[in-house]
Amino acid sequence: DSPGGLRGGAPHEPGRLRDEVMKRRSPLRLIEKSIILKISLIILLIESTFLVIMGVYYYRTFSAEIDARLAEKMSLPGTLTSQMALNFEAVTDYRALEEIVEEHVDEAFITKKDGTIFYSSTPPKIGENFSLYLDPRESFPAPGTSPVDHMVHFRSDSGRPFISILSPLEKEGSLLGFLYIRIEADRIKAAKDSIILIFFLGSIITLVVTTLAEAFFVHRLFVPRIKKTVAALQSVAEGDYTARVAETGGRDQIGTVVKTST
Repeated sequence: DSPGGLRGGAPHEPGRLRDEVMKRRSPLRLIEKSIILKISLIILLIESTFLVIMGVYYYRTFSAEIDARLAEKMSLPGTLTSQMALNFEAVTDYRALEEIVEEHVDEAFITKKDGTIFYSSTPPKIGENFSLYLDPRESFPAPGTSPVDHMVHFRSDSGRPFISILSPLEKEGSLLGFLYIRIEADRIKAAKDSIILIFFLGSIITLVVTTLAEAFFVHRLFVPRIKKTVAALQSVAEGDYTARVAETGGRDQIGTVVKTST
């Protein structure tokens, strides 16, 4: 009865009540008490897993298709040059190359078989080995060792994406040299990012709509019959042995339980 005792015990009571309220309102407690939330979360987990797998598959598929089309366009100048439909001086006119590859050209030059540059829009580069003007992240076979196109995707130190290609130049089966073209790949990256964004937004909308629909139908399927059964059992517990559930619903497991319980 002492004032000190009151001061010592009273402050703890609101804290305990607040903790109890918080526990009752916690998401885990709500999930534990709701069969609707449990079923919806399981379905949501399955759908999310399926959408992630589908997203990875479609992103890789469309990304590979974009790369394949880009490879065709970037290899076209080398093919035209080998066929003499495009002269060597075209590498000094980036606008002409850009019309062919349909991308912004950042660098282009023609090398001999040993990798020495002999056509370039920048005169000081002529006579130098082309490897001096490559990014450290670019990796091509040694000149003269590969008769096929090689494409490289890389990022500069500033993080900008680039794509380069080294195409062999041939005449009557003989290797003359190589055509090197490097393009800025910002638009390519944006196209690939848009695939991710579109699929992500579509997945979010799909998950929200299907989860709400599933929760609605699951609620209609289970909850009303369970509530009627609980009400009938409470009436029986209170002494009304004539209490029954008027509508047991379909002849499924829930309907069987409702019928046998009352």
